[in-house]
Amino acid sequence: MNGAASQSPAATVSDSCVERRIGLGLTLLAIFLYPVLLWRGWGAWNDVLVDFGRELYVPWRITEGEVLYRDIAYFNGPLSPYWNALWFLVAGVSLQTLTIVNVIQTALFGWLLHTRTRSIGGPIAAGVTLLAFELIFACGHYPGIGNYNFIAPYSHELTHGLMLGLLAFTCALRARSKGANAWAVAAGLFLGLGFLTKAEIFVATGGAIAWILILALRSGEAGIGKRLALMAGTMVLVPTLACCLLATAMPFGEALYGTLGSWTGIFASQASELFFYKAYMGIDRIPENLGALFSSAGKLLAIIAPAALLDLWQRRASLALRVGLALAYAAVLIAVFARSEWTPLDWLLIARFMPLFALVALVVASVLAWRKGSRTWGERAGFALFAFLMTLKMILIAMLAHYGFALAVAGAALFAAVLLGWVPRLFGPRSSDGLVLRVAVITMIGITASAYWLMSEQSFSEKTITVGSGQDSFRAAPPRAVFVNDLLGVIDERVGTSQTVLVMPEGIMANYLSRRRSPTRHVNFMPPELELFGEEEILRDLREAPPAAAVVLVHKDTSEYGFPLFGTHYGEKLMRYATRRYQPDWLRGDPPLQPTTRFGIGLLGPR
Repeated sequence: MNGAASQSPAATVSDSCVERRIGLGLTLLAIFLYPVLLWRGWGAWNDVLVDFGRELYVPWRITEGEVLYRDIAYFNGPLSPYWNALWFLVAGVSLQTLTIVNVIQTALFGWLLHTRTRSIGGPIAAGVTLLAFELIFACGHYPGIGNYNFIAPYSHELTHGLMLGLLAFTCALRARSKGANAWAVAAGLFLGLGFLTKAEIFVATGGAIAWILILALRSGEAGIGKRLALMAGTMVLVPTLACCLLATAMPFGEALYGTLGSWTGIFASQASELFFYKAYMGIDRIPENLGALFSSAGKLLAIIAPAALLDLWQRRASLALRVGLALAYAAVLIAVFARSEWTPLDWLLIARFMPLFALVALVVASVLAWRKGSRTWGERAGFALFAFLMTLKMILIAMLAHYGFALAVAGAALFAAVLLGWVPRLFGPRSSDGLVLRVAVITMIGITASAYWLMSEQSFSEKTITVGSGQDSFRAAPPRAVFVNDLLGVIDERVGTSQTVLVMPEGIMANYLSRRRSPTRHVNFMPPELELFGEEEILRDLREAPPAAAVVLVHKDTSEYGFPLFGTHYGEKLMRYATRRYQPDWLRGDPPLQPTTRFGIGLLGPR
């Protein structure tokens, strides 16, 4: 007899060994690749002015004795700034310290992601996921600004929250075992810590854990109610303790506001109504983005459906023939992608289907878990829900870069697990069953990862100027890098180390690199910050503080928020404050914050 039904138990075990060996080979390749990627991008992951300066400035000020929320206005939870400040205290305040910590944390997260993917999709899916994670998400740098990677994230709350989310999910799975109360407490601890990062991570993690526990209750597992109570109690205890600690340095109401972090931005302000956030959710053009989502799903189906049909058609054929078909199919895919004239934006949006894919996987896994009472399918359903909820912030315009560098990681792992693990097993128990589909999916992921890395290579090659010095030095692209270096020189000449510098609307990196603090507790003066804190509050803080020795104006086009220029379309009162008390003293490039496409930085001295 031929076919899967004729295979002996020994053959099935052997095939399983083949999968493990392939998975091990892919994993070892990823382990050896990681140092190479780190070497290639070292010192070039962050942007010279945008976002990442805050990630350095805030923990630096904490090490100097300032308190988050009281002395530093902040709109996320307190965990990440204090965690980074701890490492600054241990190893010294520097970009290098934070980079090394992030490199280690990224490796640990990769191991955790590999473990979870292997559990839900098998060793091959786990190995492919780890490679894709390193090439696309962890070490990438795509057109435009940096900061959308795990080594220099624009917001550490995303990477820390994602790590804590997977830890909480893993502990919750262990808590389903009899007598695993300690795991329930651990799950609650990590979930509570995740609450202190970003709301979207907490929602995804909490929803996934709740769903696997509901499915466990459905299957009649004993003790789930008790462990759920332990988990919930521990989870609540963590932010409560954080609030109490903050309350030792500020009124309780302010401490509670800070502990709630990004939740207050969602419910207590209109910041989420800004055009920027609507555009990145895709709700600014719902019909068009829905059509693009389904078009993306159709293209995916056009790739995987013929591969699956070939597997069904040739399931009883010899291994040599199936290998030949798989290689031929891969060659056709490579030829098609090579002939396509895709722009970087096309590659960035290649995974628009991800929310729909995750939703379908969630429904299938949940139905099977509900009917069978299977722990395996319960875990798969929980992870699928986690992946789906993580995409909500970019639901109609999902991408692998920008927010997607963190929010799409679970979706990418689910994609590999489903198409390299779940679906091929429908064809039979042998490793060679579903071979054409597996090769097609690996080829598609490989092509995508290669395209993303080529974009990163282009970005890295453009960063030819060293900014800063010593352990704070990094590479950046001209002309902004040149102008920032010149600005740092002027600040060193004209501003004493105990004096302050006000940088508007964005550029706190200059404060950090020059080690001159800002005169106000506010870090940035972009539309989201003005919406969250109010322009009047910022003005009041500036008037009550000793005047800055200098004001720096940095050109920034903020049209993506619906307000193109600071001082003209928003922040008019802050601009009047600056221009009435200070006068132009130094300029590099075009006059900043004028209707021009060219970059410029201006320094204003006291009148």
